[in-house]
Amino acid sequence: MAAYGWITRKFIRYGEVITEHLASASVTSAKLASSIVDGSKVANTTVGAAVAPGAARALVAAEVGAPVRLVLTVGDAAGGNADFTGVPYKMLITGVSYIKTGGAGNAGNSITLHNGTTGNAITDGLNNATDTGTDYAATLDDAYTTVAAGATLRAVTVRAGGNNAALLIVDGIRIA
Repeated sequence: MAAYGWITRKFIRYGEVITEHLASASVTSAKLASSIVDGSKVANTTVGAAVAPGAARALVAAEVGAPVRLVLTVGDAAGGNADFTGVPYKMLITGVSYIKTGGAGNAGNSITLHNGTTGNAITDGLNNATDTGTDYAATLDDAYTTVAAGATLRAVTVRAGGNNAALLIVDGIRIA
């Protein structure tokens, strides 16, 4: 069968589309309209990239209503805060969790997520004690879960002992 654009009619009929079925001339720059595929659709998706303490990477969606995930690296500083500046979109935070990194903590260690830098706590204190620990926010204060584009999210840490390093994962929905 003759090729029609991307794939042959046979493969459309059977739903068997794999890269070997694409004709070499099927994908051209003329067929990729800049409004459909451009760098903004894949920006900030550096999954697995090394991130320094206090820095963050965002896994973000381009459309309103799409899920947004922000990953904030929290270092081991005693009483230190970690800021994520420049939230990419206005978003509604729907969940916050963490993954413990860097060794065992202490039962008195905790991380609380704030909207801004002035004490607007979004979550309760997430316990950051065990070396292999994870925790999820038991509460989200709806007064602070809507975050403006460009805003700062702050991870406020309490370090009673041990190691306080963690990845703080903020999930939400883009609302503008």
